[in-house]
Amino acid sequence: MSEWVRATYGDVNNTHGLVKVEGIDPKALPEELGSLTDLPPGTHARGERWWPAVGCGPVGVWWACWWCLPDDAAPRPGMVRTEVALRPLAEVGAVDDLRPILCALGGLTELVAPSDELLTAVWEALLVADAEAVVLPGHELLPGVIAAIWSRLWPAARRAFSARAALSPPQGARGAGPWLYGIPENRRLEWPPARLVTRGEPTAAPSRAVRWLLGAEDATLERVRDACAPEAHRLAGINRATRIANTFEKLQVTGDPADAIDLAQALETYAPTPGALIDLKDEAMVVVLRGLQTGSFDVPRRLRSLSPAPFGAEERLSEALRRWVARSAATLGVADAALLLSGPTQPKTQPWWRDATQAALRAQLTQGSAEWTGAALRWLSWEGDVFALTGLLPADEATESRLMAHVEGAACGVIRRSCAASVSAAGPACTRRSFTRAAHRARPSRPSAPFPRIRCLACAG
Repeated sequence: MSEWVRATYGDVNNTHGLVKVEGIDPKALPEELGSLTDLPPGTHARGERWWPAVGCGPVGVWWACWWCLPDDAAPRPGMVRTEVALRPLAEVGAVDDLRPILCALGGLTELVAPSDELLTAVWEALLVADAEAVVLPGHELLPGVIAAIWSRLWPAARRAFSARAALSPPQGARGAGPWLYGIPENRRLEWPPARLVTRGEPTAAPSRAVRWLLGAEDATLERVRDACAPEAHRLAGINRATRIANTFEKLQVTGDPADAIDLAQALETYAPTPGALIDLKDEAMVVVLRGLQTGSFDVPRRLRSLSPAPFGAEERLSEALRRWVARSAATLGVADAALLLSGPTQPKTQPWWRDATQAALRAQLTQGSAEWTGAALRWLSWEGDVFALTGLLPADEATESRLMAHVEGAACGVIRRSCAASVSAAGPACTRRSFTRAAHRARPSRPSAPFPRIRCLACAG
């Protein structure tokens, strides 16, 4: 890995420009460094202390950091002298400690380390802001904060990390700019309050993400972050990794299938590679499969949009879902039955879920046990095209006869109960005539396609 390239910017014929560079052709330096190493942006008040103006960030194919001070020896007032260090952008992520080079730029033996209280406030603000720049009142604190942040970042984030000294807010697009601004304390009223790092008595304990960023050991969070967002260049990857780690640990306590599906959905999105976080994925699948052994439709419903590919579990999930349908689907209410039966037409339904449910429904409705024949009649009686059972229930004479036999059996049950009630109330008065009246009341009276002989299916129970 190459060493830092050193350059100096300052007074060149009464304008700000490159004074010298060591080790590379001056033409290799990005033009942007000229403006980045000049006075910090904003209107300068007489006597205001704005230095040291320290900054860093990617500049073209380089990553640079700089330390700017007033140049009292320059013939023109208001000139600055800025020491710069550059590293190829492709290599800088492997640098673990910025303190030596920052000290060299500033002519210091050591940097003032920020307090845990300050770093907590900075990290909390950065995690909330993500793509917005955070503003640190107290520009003299910026070098130590830069070094502390750098030490906790991963290579991709280091390559994107940037900080600037400033006086007034920049005029530009919202969200554009560095991660962090360092400003003089007296300038805080010029900046949006929501973006300011506020220090004081913490109102709550630091979040799990902040504790890890402060250096606390958290093997689960670190492993999840490494697996889920190795190339994430902003801190949103930390927030996602924290949510996954929290959900995993909650699942270990509760064993709740709902938590397992929450975890599986997060891993599907942020760790889609089959070999990533295998133990977390396996634990989620174990609990999900256990959830499919219950009668609740909650687990099948939420699995409808889950891809099994990241888990290598399509065969296991399909088989478990087919068993669930065979065991529990016949007793579903209207809304759940409608969702189950309409799966093929739902836009978010995964192919494995559609194929497993349709195959199981077709097998059970064709087999025609008493329970499933009753379910077929009940569904056919409900309003809506989805309950026509097209493609699931064979539209042939044998199926119609079986359904009619079930209707007749149900009607006989109604007749017997009606007669029994009459006999109890009127004794021997229950005659063949009263039986006929009961049968007439129980007889179906309206057609329902595709089986014209099956009428008023709601009467069959």
